Amino acid sequence: MRAQTANRDAPSAADDADRRGPPAPASPASGPPAPASGPPVGAPDDRPPAAPPDLFVAPTARLLPAGAVYARAGVDTGGGIAIGARVGLGDVAEFGLATTDLIRHTTDGGEPNHVQPYVLAAFKMGVREHLIFPHQPALAIEFRKSFEHEIAGRATRVAALQLTATKHLGSRVAVHAGAVVWDASVRRDDGTEFALHERPIRRQLRGYGGVEVAAAPRAQIGVDLYWVPQFDLTDARDDVVLAPSLAWGVRYRATRAVQFESGVRLPDVRDVNLLEAQIFGRVAIATDRARAWLARRR
Repeated sequence: MRAQTANRDAPSAADDADRRGPPAPASPASGPPAPASGPPVGAPDDRPPAAPPDLFVAPTARLLPAGAVYARAGVDTGGGIAIGARVGLGDVAEFGLATTDLIRHTTDGGEPNHVQPYVLAAFKMGVREHLIFPHQPALAIEFRKSFEHEIAGRATRVAALQLTATKHLGSRVAVHAGAVVWDASVRRDDGTEFALHERPIRRQLRGYGGVEVAAAPRAQIGVDLYWVPQFDLTDARDDVVLAPSLAWGVRYRATRAVQFESGVRLPDVRDVNLLEAQIFGRVAIATDRARAWLARRR
């Protein structure tokens, strides 16, 4: 009986709250609670709008997203200039125009020189990784064709059909491998013409590849090998040979949309002539604003 009386006399928690009154307001100096930390580097909000369609000289099987635009311009110490742009089509294809500084020519056995501006149009289509079956690499088939370009009084053209596979090994390594069939022609003023497809297929078919590694959150290092035509022009006869070009370098993403590339390129590794090695520098801009604009109007 005494316990029950004591319980009735004891103040309740509600009575204590009434006596204390409302809680004091937070001090203005304390400010609002700290927000949660933002996404780490490499999270979706930090990813570029589009990945580069090429490594340094070799193509990859990566495709631009629908409506994304990728533009790149570069120079090298050999006097070469390259400018190009591509646009993604439906997440499964892309179209582009570019000037290349990879194609060279020799005249009467002299030193090789750049052929500029050599303009190429390209169309590529393919499928992304894991689309058809587990662990399937990305696959792309691409056709490139040049406009006619005059060299030493000859009209020249080139074309290439290439199949590329790209496979990511974990989150830091990507491997690219493929095969290309080149064709080229040289036509003189008198109407005589040399065409590479008139020769055995072994003179047209070559393999290529490359490896890139994410060495830092915004930087990749890589090395690749590719084959490009070289026109050998003489008074007696004309010829076209495929020269292996080796490149290695780094790609740094300064912002979400802007990337810088720099490295070394050997135009023809058969000679092992380091005096012909060229240091190149490039800047690339990727944007998906057209994609976002189209999405808002659907």
